[in-house]
This record gives sequence, structure tokens and C-alpha cells, in this order.
Amino acid sequence: MATPPAALASRTLPNRSGSGQLADQMALAAGCLSLAAGLLQSFSVSLIGKMPLAELIFLLVGCVALVAFCMDPRAINLLPAPRLFLFLLVCQAVSFGGYILADLYRMSDTRDLLRGWARLVFLGVDIVAVAALFGTSPRSFLLYQLGYAIGYVACTVVLGPHLNELWKFGYAVPAVLGALLVTPFLGFWTVEMALVGMGILNLSLDYRSMGGACLLVACLLVVARLPQRIRPWALPAGAVAAALAALALYSYSGPKASKRATQSNVERTAMISAAWLAIVDSPVIGQGSWFSRSKVLDTFFLLRYQGTQLSGGKGVERTGDTDAVAIHSQILVSFAEGGIFGGCFFVAYGGLLVWAIWYGAAVQRGNRFAGLYLLVLTCAFWDLWMSPFSGQARGSIAAAVGVILLFWEEHSRTRGSAEAPAQARRLTFTKRGLPA
Repeated sequence: MATPPAALASRTLPNRSGSGQLADQMALAAGCLSLAAGLLQSFSVSLIGKMPLAELIFLLVGCVALVAFCMDPRAINLLPAPRLFLFLLVCQAVSFGGYILADLYRMSDTRDLLRGWARLVFLGVDIVAVAALFGTSPRSFLLYQLGYAIGYVACTVVLGPHLNELWKFGYAVPAVLGALLVTPFLGFWTVEMALVGMGILNLSLDYRSMGGACLLVACLLVVARLPQRIRPWALPAGAVAAALAALALYSYSGPKASKRATQSNVERTAMISAAWLAIVDSPVIGQGSWFSRSKVLDTFFLLRYQGTQLSGGKGVERTGDTDAVAIHSQILVSFAEGGIFGGCFFVAYGGLLVWAIWYGAAVQRGNRFAGLYLLVLTCAFWDLWMSPFSGQARGSIAAAVGVILLFWEEHSRTRGSAEAPAQARRLTFTKRGLPA
């Protein structure tokens, strides 16, 4: 039986008095900063592209973490799974190098170059900050999600929903997060009913990705209740059952002839096709940040126009505003813009997402909020293939990386990690772990 999440061991500074009080103070600070970051995540300012206000907090935390590391290199052991954390930073550095090479080779526009490089720098800052916050107190994850739900609603009320889609871009995400933050206190089957209900509701209101994610997580939680020896075999069956249920429910209750859904399918197909053609055209050295010196977006506009005509749609032009378009696929965009090196981080990230979903469903036990963790990971995996790599997506990527690091740390401790001799040197705090 795996060790419950709450059994992530404590970390204390050797021979230092008052470490318990220090731990409490740092945990409180981490919780408050995480809540504030979640509240501000939905609000953005225009600097070099759109920057979520939460990244100001992440920048502050990242600077503090850097100062702490400079003062005592052992401080890196405050982070969950420090070796995996360093591996991901190295992968991101390789991706950054790929972007630099592509931009210099393609002579990208200065504005697009700065936007592309800033996007990678801020993603690194976000990952460092989230790892520090979650490592200090893993309950910071819950506070971040709580703040994100509240901030999402506030942003919708103050600024209005994106594209005037009140449910999909307004209240769907807060409703699902709220349900998964509250229902765990009411029992497992209450969580299951909430997930199935939210899945059906989102599918009926044309939020297909969220509806499918809710149903998938509901199936994964059932798998997690089975005897551990048969979970790995039941996991594929649960995923297939969720997919079939989502398709059946959407075909029955979803707006089959929805103009928005049809146009969304056309645009996603055109984006993926344009990105893939860009990768095939130059697989080693990418097309440069935001494709400023290539025809990738022109290809997208053409494919979108052709797809709209074939589907019977109207009102789509052959050309469009390139500044208003972001290709919806994080991993394909990273390869298309930065070449083979540019996609390094997202390949590692994608593989770790698969591992974390498997671990949460097939191995982990005793995590009361498993539904919320799995939903974040599942949505992150969808975004990896079907969402843009910009703005608010950076916060979601960082949160998913934070969950991966927590799961990896728990898994290592459960197996009696080979790093045991290093434990005595770690900066450790009072016994805290994933909320059980």
C-alpha cells in the first residue's frame, strides 16, 4: 500500500531552534501568496504581450528563492523532487536555446522576438515560484485553485466573459473547481456525482473539453478505488469508458449543429495542420517566435477559410490579423517556432503529465482531493495539444508542474528513495504533505 499523501516527510534545519515556528510562518506566507496569485491569475496587463498579474507575485517569489539559493545552495532541497525540478529547468533552458537559434537565424521581428523570449522566461519564473510555494506548503495548491476560482468569477463580472460565452469562458471553471474543493468533505460518491453532473452539464453547454475531462476523472477515481494490483489493467478501460460516455452524452445532449462548435473544429484542425506543416518544412531550426518571418499564419488562414467553406460556414476571410492569432497547441507550437530543441521542455512535460495521471489513478492512496489533482493534470494534458502557449496558460503549466513535483516526491519517499542520505542535509519543516 502506498503511503498517504500526508506522509510526505517533514524537513527541518539541523541544530536550529524555532524551526517549527519558522515553518508555520513560511507555510502561512506561502498560502497567502498562492491565494493572491490565484485571485490575480485571470487579470492581465499588456507589457510584452499579455501578462497575468499573478506573474508579479511569481516574480517576487522567484527572486526570493534565487536569493535563498545564493545564500545557501542547500535551499534547493526545500523544493519537492529537486532533481526532477532541475531536470525540467535544464529542458526549458534547451528550449530557450532553440528559440534563440531560430529567431537569430530567421531574423525575427524584434517585437515578436521579445514576446517569444519573455514567454519562456516567465514560464521558468512561474515554475520556480510554484515549486517554492507548493514545496513550502503543499496545501498552497488548494489555496491557489480556490483563488483562481474566485478570481475567474470576479474577472467575468468586472470585464465580461471572453467572446460573450458566459458559461464556457465565465462560470464553468469556477463551478468545477468549487465542486472539487467542497465535495471531498462529503465523501467519495459525492465527488463522483459532482464530476458526472459537471461533465454532463459542460457537454450540454458545448464546453466539450471540460465535460470530457470531468467524466475521465470520474472514471479514474473509480479505478483508484480498486485493489491496487488490478488498477494498472483497469486504467485503460476507465479511459475508454470515459471517452465513450463523453461521445454518447454529447451526441445526445450537445448542440450537434452548433455553429460555434463547428467553427471551433475547423479552426483547431487548421491550426494543427499549419503547425505540423511548419515543423515538416524546418524540423531542426524552427520558424521563429510568433512566426514573424514565415508563412505559417497565412497557411492557417487559408486552411481555415477552406475548411469553413467545406463545412457550409460563412463570414471567414482568407486573411486575418496575425497579432490576434495564437496557434492552439503548446507542443506543436514549440517545435514549429523553436525547432527540435524548442520542443524539449514540452516533450518532457508531456511525458511527466502521463506519469502523474497514471500515478494518481493507479498508485496513490489516501488523497482526499485526488479529483482536483487529476483534473488539473488532465486539463493540462489537453492544453498541451489543444491550447495556446501564452498568457494565462503559463500559470496552468506551472500549477501542473507543481503537482508533478509533489507526486514525484511522494513516490520517491514511498519507495524509500535512494536520496535518503541527503535527507539529513535538507532544509526541512514540520510534517506536511498533500492534503489527505
